[in-house]
Amino acid sequence: MHEFLADLRNWPRWAVVNVLAVEGGSEAGWWRIDTPDGPAEIRLRPDAASGVVDHDFRGGPDDTDIATVPARVVANGRGAEFLITIFQPAEVGDAAFDHLLAALDTELATLKAVLERGH
Repeated sequence: MHEFLADLRNWPRWAVVNVLAVEGGSEAGWWRIDTPDGPAEIRLRPDAASGVVDHDFRGGPDDTDIATVPARVVANGRGAEFLITIFQPAEVGDAAFDHLLAALDTELATLKAVLERGH
């Protein structure tokens, strides 16, 4: 699972609400993504040994506001669990945050289905 998540080219297959397309990486590790709100960028900071799949989002190369998302793949018996932490920014109201969490539920269900099919 970690190898699949650590490859941004796989993200449009499971992050179906927020990552519509991914395109090339820069030397600094930022990749351009298409989102429902327009173009943005993502940078992965994976570490297979610890299961880390932390990632950063920003609105574009000139955006200094970076949102960091801690994420881990943790072994569980013969399988694994994907843990992701989403913090509610102060400027995001409860209704909007609930909508974001519902979108994440959709994406996690899609990830499960993709992995169960053998990606």
